[in-house]
Amino acid sequence: MPEQRRQRRYDLRRRLWCEGDRYTVALQTVNASEGGVQLRTSIPPPPGTKLRISLDEPGRGRVVIDAEVVWAQAGRGRGAMGLRFVQFCEGRDVWTGLLHELDGAPKTAE
Repeated sequence: MPEQRRQRRYDLRRRLWCEGDRYTVALQTVNASEGGVQLRTSIPPPPGTKLRISLDEPGRGRVVIDAEVVWAQAGRGRGAMGLRFVQFCEGRDVWTGLLHELDGAPKTAE
């Protein structure tokens, strides 16, 4: 099946906070782009769920983004979810700068 992503994905390993109506949890990133991020989680919320993610990047600043779950796969050790960024609330320049630092190592489709 041909790749349908519009933006480059980059390997990015960071712990960030993910807040929903019913929980707040720290999750590990798998890969990221300018418009979304993949996170590891054994019990993801269903697609369509609205979340707020936040990350404090030492020496750069804070990133806060409103996002929506676009896909989810439950499973121990292999569970994950994909988020589409809806709106940057804070730190768009921090996020963009972080990705541009990784520009030499694009993430291939999994």
